[in-house]
Amino acid sequence: MQVETDAERLAMLEGMPGLGSVTATAAAGTFSALFDREYVELSLGGIQVADSSPALLCLESDVDRLAIVRGAALSIEGEGEFVVRVRADRPPNEGKGFTRLFLGKP
Repeated sequence: MQVETDAERLAMLEGMPGLGSVTATAAAGTFSALFDREYVELSLGGIQVADSSPALLCLESDVDRLAIVRGAALSIEGEGEFVVRVRADRPPNEGKGFTRLFLGKP
């Protein structure tokens, strides 16, 4: 199924409560997103390191509308307080209209 409009994208995000659908609050307002603690494995100088990196999958238009930038404070429903570390937009031909925000603790 190709998702073409923000209304369709929002319905998809809000329709996945079992997959981490949350309400996030930024300084300028609230928005819907999918919260994930992505599992990351790295090798640093021969030492294996594993971590869960919190991230939000959200509408690109919400991020732009609310002017969410690196360092912005976010409150995630049921998860706590975070700051945006990285905004990762997808290539135009892949997942158009969505943005992933990688988060850290303040």
